[in-house]
Amino acid sequence: MPFYTYSVTPSGSAHRYNQRRSVKLAGGGLIFQAWRARGCPVGQWSASARELLEAAALPPERAIVIDSAPGRSTVSLFQVKHVLGFQYDGWSDGWSPICLCHEELFVDREVEGDKDQFKEDFIDDTCLRSPVRSFLYLREGIWGGSSRFSSALLWKDAWEFFRDWNAL
Repeated sequence: MPFYTYSVTPSGSAHRYNQRRSVKLAGGGLIFQAWRARGCPVGQWSASARELLEAAALPPERAIVIDSAPGRSTVSLFQVKHVLGFQYDGWSDGWSPICLCHEELFVDREVEGDKDQFKEDFIDDTCLRSPVRSFLYLREGIWGGSSRFSSALLWKDAWEFFRDWNAL
């Protein structure tokens, strides 16, 4: 999944998103830099999108957007709001569960014309902004090198089920 920063400017009652640059979240990217900026905590930690950008010396007013389906004919974009992490103490191989909290901008949206051009410059006037969470399991040793991850997208109903379920 590609990750990008966007400048966001008012456009009437909506916002115009203009793609600025590609960024890495894992493999020494924004997540690692924010974790390191917090002093490499063991256990629970979190960072807002603004804190992720600040830790990487990027303009903090920008948005971080995930292109979750770059190979499809439709557009699926999500704006990262927060990252929650848990760093286990003493795990030499460095497995860390991560939760990305984001908002739905577009999911499987059909666009007229070139979809890549649409993703470079769009207005959010039709975005639902439903909260969505992705869970990643990163393995980066001590946060270095390349990352391998897989994720699942959870909308509110699925998240509430998993959050509230208690069989034990």
